[in-house]
Amino acid sequence: MKKYIIFTLILNYILTQSIEISGIIKDSKGNIIPDVNVYSNSKGTTSNKEGKFNIIIKKNDIIVISHIGFEQKIYTPNNIPKIIILNKATILGKNIYVNSTLDNRDLYNTPASITLFNSKELSIISDNHFEGLLGQIANLNYSGGTSRPRYFQIRGIGERSHYAGEGPPNYSVGFFVDGIDYSGIGMIGHLFDTKQVEIFKGPQSTVFGPNSMAGSINITTNDPTPFYTSKIETFFSSDNGKNYSLAIGGPIVKNLNFRIAGLHHTQNGFRKNLFFNQNDTNGKNETLYRIKLFWSLKNDFHIHYTNTEHSLNNKYDAWAPDNNFSLNTYSNRPGQDSQDSQAQALKIEFPSLLNFKPIFKYSKSTADMIHSYDSDWGNDNLWFNEPYNYDAYYYGYYLAYDYFDQTNRHKNIQSNELILHSNKNLNLPLNSKIIIGFFNSKTNQNDIAKGWLFGGDATDLSSNFHIKNSAIFSNLNLNLTKSIELNINARYENHLSSYIAESNYYGVASQPIDTSKSDNFSGLNFTLKHIYNKTLLLYGSISKGYKAGGINQHPYLNNKSRFYNPEYNISFEFGGRKSFKNLKINFAFFTMQRENIQVQISSQQVENDPNSFTYYTSNSSSGHNNGFEFESSINILPSLNITSSFGYLDTYIEEFIFPVNQSIIDSSGARQQAMAPKYNGSLNIKYNHQTGLFFIGNITIKDEYYFSDSHNKKSEPYSLINCDFGYKKNNLILSIWGKNITDKRYAVRGFYFGLEPPNYNDKLYISYGNPKEIGIKLSYQF
Repeated sequence: MKKYIIFTLILNYILTQSIEISGIIKDSKGNIIPDVNVYSNSKGTTSNKEGKFNIIIKKNDIIVISHIGFEQKIYTPNNIPKIIILNKATILGKNIYVNSTLDNRDLYNTPASITLFNSKELSIISDNHFEGLLGQIANLNYSGGTSRPRYFQIRGIGERSHYAGEGPPNYSVGFFVDGIDYSGIGMIGHLFDTKQVEIFKGPQSTVFGPNSMAGSINITTNDPTPFYTSKIETFFSSDNGKNYSLAIGGPIVKNLNFRIAGLHHTQNGFRKNLFFNQNDTNGKNETLYRIKLFWSLKNDFHIHYTNTEHSLNNKYDAWAPDNNFSLNTYSNRPGQDSQDSQAQALKIEFPSLLNFKPIFKYSKSTADMIHSYDSDWGNDNLWFNEPYNYDAYYYGYYLAYDYFDQTNRHKNIQSNELILHSNKNLNLPLNSKIIIGFFNSKTNQNDIAKGWLFGGDATDLSSNFHIKNSAIFSNLNLNLTKSIELNINARYENHLSSYIAESNYYGVASQPIDTSKSDNFSGLNFTLKHIYNKTLLLYGSISKGYKAGGINQHPYLNNKSRFYNPEYNISFEFGGRKSFKNLKINFAFFTMQRENIQVQISSQQVENDPNSFTYYTSNSSSGHNNGFEFESSINILPSLNITSSFGYLDTYIEEFIFPVNQSIIDSSGARQQAMAPKYNGSLNIKYNHQTGLFFIGNITIKDEYYFSDSHNKKSEPYSLINCDFGYKKNNLILSIWGKNITDKRYAVRGFYFGLEPPNYNDKLYISYGNPKEIGIKLSYQF
């Protein structure tokens, strides 16, 4: 009896500490709003199709009501109304916060050119990879030559490749996932369970330091929640495409929450190898695991932890000597483009100390990559017969025209960052805010490159890079008036690199190369922002970006081409955001002056040896990149929305000379820069019917562009049409989608050299993007 009384008292105590809350959520016109997030520190739910919700929470909890496109509301259990009215966020980006800035700003108040995709937009895209968004981003381009897009160009600046020999791992476009640096290995841009994607355009050196001279791509995945939630998704597509994804999260114990996500994707690769009579020699086999933890020790003391693993066991067989539109290949030694990476990130938000709030960030990543390919893209039957009639015998010796190239790369990055945010108690003049930060990182990269000539020798290269970056940076925010704000960013950085290499070139060992180099850089950004009224923001900025120099590894380069210098740019930008009743626009005009432009050169050292196709980096004197970006969104009807993006780019690079081999000097430049199309754009039509049916139509366009800095061959302009038709009800999405539905052939990479015997005439060889693809997708969140 005594035990029963004690149990009853305990149960009664627990129940009296909780309270049941229910209500209906509507907009300002009285329309119900389904799928609204309703959560507290301990529990959470969403409103149903009738706008109703019911939740049991603790009496001292704070209740948050949030939904994309509406202003967030916060209540205590005692003052929450039965009918909750959410007002639309009429000012563009007022309810969307940008993650990759030093201070916590919403999109509307961020004075920069940014393209942002939120979770609502990402949930209905047909593909679960960043590759599927590329055509919708103004002044963003990418180069093929890999199984997934890895190398990007923003406003005409960025790498096209990073083969062994092209220098250290320094990049112009940063690629970050949950604060982890994946620059140069961006194939891991899977978007399942992603919160938002941000593309910053223009120099970001003051924020990110290395790898961000042209801009940055930042992907943020969903965080742990204090309530249980999960999502399951699968799609099947042509070319034997299959994708299975699952995410689940919620509380572990009080104030400790988790989220786990995983996916597995396979596809044949849209090529048929006629030598093996197989259609999967270019296939994909990709797996991702991710776990995130959030521990709230106190109101102002939080710990975030992320652990991810990516396994991309992708094959690579995408080139053919005849550039055929049937996407047939002839390789007798297909390659691979694989990547196994593991990464951890830790973020700790500390309580305020001496009127500053410290935030510490640590990340560590390891990646093992293999990129290999059949260097001659053929086989004996192809070369021995018409139209080549290659003679494999030379004075009685059999000399097969059969080459293979492989690079094994191991990359290790560790970084630490401490950021101090001033608080209001500092009482600075002009309502100022100060941010001070300290950063250091270590990057180790080992490349082992092998080139096989079956029946002879070829090139071997083993190189090690060790790079240390140390920086101090600051941000000063001055409120000059109620509507005018001045923001000053500055960064000072030391870049120390050491390099060791040994090589073997056709059986002859070269002298080991051992060198070290130290450079100091300064990045600056001045931005003046004017909030003209509640619907119009204007800004102007001056920024300076930088990118470290390096050393080219190939042992038989001309000595004058061994080192290349750092690159600098100064960018002037004017832009803004404007919201009308049904129309929202973003715009930005920019002009950029580049100095010591780093150009990527490729040349064939030996006429009949495709393995002697050498890549290295050099400098041109100067050039410019001018243009503008425009994005708009208009609601024609409550159920019909049209969005568009357009980027214009005018570039120029001064003439420069470079050695083709030990005896020939060539020149290039005095024209547009490589991988910099004059224009690109997209038009999206989105229709949502009240029954739950929806349609999304998308058209993307891109102008021609030069494939390389070292020759004058161009791509052709093209347009692609994609569409989705589906049904969305509550937490269920079912769609049928088509990509490139007109089955257009368009170039994603081009090389110009002599491959085909017996004359080995120089010719443009093209790798094409994916053909038409049809799929069906099912997604359910619960």
